[in-house]
Amino acid sequence: MLKNAITLYEKKRGVRFLTMKLKIVTYLFAALMLVGTAGHVFNPEFYEPMIPDFFPADLANILTALAEFAVGVLLLIPKTRALGGLAFALLMVGFVPFHVWDFFRDDPMVGPQPAPTIRLAIQFLLIYGGIWIYRRTHPVADRTAETGPSEKGE
Repeated sequence: MLKNAITLYEKKRGVRFLTMKLKIVTYLFAALMLVGTAGHVFNPEFYEPMIPDFFPADLANILTALAEFAVGVLLLIPKTRALGGLAFALLMVGFVPFHVWDFFRDDPMVGPQPAPTIRLAIQFLLIYGGIWIYRRTHPVADRTAETGPSEKGE
């Protein structure tokens, strides 16, 4: 009986830690989106070097600000958090071509190598983070990693 009580306590403690980590990552991503929104609205010139010449800079800033604001709000609301995680991941996927374009420029916006490589790697971590939020908050997502193996000797 004591062994079962200890196991139950450890499971609850693990779930609590996972919940805390999920909240931290979610609020960090939401803040990233909302700060990005403010940047696109109040300092659009900062983002212009990241936008290819063939794409209208004003339109890119407006669309990105709207998308980042929507994703940030979705992440903050518990009922829409799963959708926010998925939208975050998709938005980060949408930014990958711009990061690849910047990576191959003669004068990358983020500076000389290895900065563009690091930035591209971080982009893929952000995509994974959005998917992780989605999987941990979606009601029908696979949660076997959260609960661990069953008690039947597996």
